[in-house]
Amino acid sequence: MSTQTTEPFVRSPLWWFTRLEGKGMHLALLAALSKHADKDTNTCYPSQGALADFLGRSRPWVNSAIKELEQLGLLKKTYQTITTRRGQATTSCLYEVIYQETTAAGEVGQVAVREDKISNVSPLTPPVKQADTNKNPINKSLSEISIDDWKPAASTLTALTNALGADAGDRYLAKFRAKVAERGYQYADFDVALLDWLDADRKRELLGKPQSEKSAARARIRQAKEQPAKIDTDVEAFVDAADQMPAEVKTAVYAMLTGTAPAAFVSEGARFKAACLMLAKDRGLDFYRAWLSQLDLSSISDGTLLVGGGSSYGRRFVSEKCEGTIARACRAAGLRFERLRFS
Repeated sequence: MSTQTTEPFVRSPLWWFTRLEGKGMHLALLAALSKHADKDTNTCYPSQGALADFLGRSRPWVNSAIKELEQLGLLKKTYQTITTRRGQATTSCLYEVIYQETTAAGEVGQVAVREDKISNVSPLTPPVKQADTNKNPINKSLSEISIDDWKPAASTLTALTNALGADAGDRYLAKFRAKVAERGYQYADFDVALLDWLDADRKRELLGKPQSEKSAARARIRQAKEQPAKIDTDVEAFVDAADQMPAEVKTAVYAMLTGTAPAAFVSEGARFKAACLMLAKDRGLDFYRAWLSQLDLSSISDGTLLVGGGSSYGRRFVSEKCEGTIARACRAAGLRFERLRFS
């Protein structure tokens, strides 16, 4: 019994069913491409968005399925480019539907010629108009190149480098790819979209901006505060300029600066003053002026060196902060004692 119909048919060779066993939706995708294919060249260029809508699947699924059809030798995909004001840009793909079975899946070589077993119908009746069913390469439709397959134009990479520098430009490109893939964003031209992102981020001041004069001044102040202040530790120059300093104190200081103990004729009080000045080599002369210059040796009795002078608060502060250091300096100055106490 034969069935007569005026409806158009789409070719579906039997070997498709064998190779796509267990992949019914892939067969449906191939049939949809065949529906669009030109009867002479077997080529078409429908958008992946249109194919996804027709099949009720997502656009990423269509992109993945097309890759599988290529690997199985059922489809050939050719990337196409157009010239834009920013240079060469990738646009729609050209698909060639394979009707004659190849020798092996994915190989290009000799084909085993077999006739399609379709009776009383033309290969495609009637032919489908390309303008109605395919993506126009220069229209505003979504690009059918996935973000993973997209390769930025040289002019786009140059614009990124000029705006951000080489390293930051690479990081920005990686961020763009990741965000587009994560959110499923779709664009007619990824190059244009990337540069639009860059321009928008620049306007929102997310890429950094040149510092104003006021901001630069604040930055310099912060930097100065963060840097440690320079400590004046030139004890020898300080002693040379101290006209009111007793001569025996200077003699003791000069001796200790050379690593020797003061001469025997130097008094205990002068030795103590010289010992306090030695602390300025580490803590600075400002520390000496504020906390040590007013201290005096009160006495050395029963193995105890008693420190006086200055304020009670000052003596307590020095006792807490550097009692051990003063004791070592006093012993280096030739003073003999077992304990150091502050009155």
